[in-house]
Amino acid sequence: MKNIKLKKAAYKFKSKRQIWKRIAWFCFVILLCILIFALCMFFPPFKIQSEEALVGVVSVIITVLSAVFVVFQLSDTEHITCCDMLANMNISFIENERLMLLYQKLEECYRDSSKKLEIQDDSDEKTVHTADLVAYFTFFEVLNEYVKHNIVTIAQLDDLFGYRFFILVHNKYIQERELYAVPSSYVNIFQLYDVWMEYRRINATKKGGRLVIMQENQIPDYYLKNKTYLQERLFCDYEYKEVQLQRKGDVAKKSFRQISLFPRDLKAILKLQDKIVEGLSNQSIFEQSTEEEILESMLVDACCGLYDGERLIALSIIVFNRQTKRNLSADWDDLKKKTHYWEYVTFDTIQVDPEYRGYGIQKYFLDYAEKLAVKVEAEYVIATVAPENTHSLNNFIEAEYEKHPTKCPYKKYGSDRNLVRKKINNG
Repeated sequence: MKNIKLKKAAYKFKSKRQIWKRIAWFCFVILLCILIFALCMFFPPFKIQSEEALVGVVSVIITVLSAVFVVFQLSDTEHITCCDMLANMNISFIENERLMLLYQKLEECYRDSSKKLEIQDDSDEKTVHTADLVAYFTFFEVLNEYVKHNIVTIAQLDDLFGYRFFILVHNKYIQERELYAVPSSYVNIFQLYDVWMEYRRINATKKGGRLVIMQENQIPDYYLKNKTYLQERLFCDYEYKEVQLQRKGDVAKKSFRQISLFPRDLKAILKLQDKIVEGLSNQSIFEQSTEEEILESMLVDACCGLYDGERLIALSIIVFNRQTKRNLSADWDDLKKKTHYWEYVTFDTIQVDPEYRGYGIQKYFLDYAEKLAVKVEAEYVIATVAPENTHSLNNFIEAEYEKHPTKCPYKKYGSDRNLVRKKINNG
């Protein structure tokens, strides 16, 4: 909050400084002209000896003053031109029937949370088409270019276009199907969003910031700060794979559907996590994945789920051998040689619906992680497990994972954890 107040004060100071800067320049030029005139009238060797010379000096002074007024006038004209441009853009938006149709649908979703935005590429003119969405996004991508090149400021855009912008980017359908799904296609939108949100925070009208509609759908700061939106989706092993697993005591195997998870599955993931936490007597043994971590892994790691029909019953995130704090290679601190992040694939999380325990889902995904490690040419799979989670720890031990000789347990995620790893035979 203190940081926001400082930024707000700086913004106000900058605005006032522009005004005083203009006044200072004007006063400076006036004083300079008076000084020149005084020198020419009263101080030898500058003293004017003839009437023609005096007329010449006066003409120079008038020319300088005129030039100053012209500069100020051009600056004012630039502001007027900018206002005309924004007014014309606003007119082009509201006179475009397709843009207004999409705006109307977004408005309906905002007013009634039970309504969902749908994009249907059919011949019905009353439905929103993909081209309408592209045009809406393009409108704001153009605005971002104006902002980046200092043609307009967010302050000039805010009142006129702010509502239309946030009603788009804070729509869940738009986030899951577009922004988070193919973020590298919307770099301009994320850049504009970042500076616009910063402006709203600085120019707070109340504690917590200026009103932003649907703030519960705000794009995470972590996502913006780390520029995750620049990443392309790197891993998509398959869209669908049938997995046969058998619970102990059951006669027959049960079929599950394994898929690479997309942002559209985010709601189901968070719901699964909440259900797992509710069923735990000791919640310290389970570390929930944050929304930011899930979205990141959907792009650059293996984020896989098991579905029973339309129900997500298990989630596994495997962080590839990339340089990130989520890669646990640095935690191992091998004394014999320096640990290299590219040698390690991290078994980040396994989350199983309590109703589906006993199918060997953790063992299945451990085996899957080892196959991926071979695929990305890593030497180890590494993971953490709570000491109290004996069932999970036994699964690692049975799968031939070794405990760290000294760091078991050690502090991770604010609780005690065992650090385990397995060397993968890469041939």
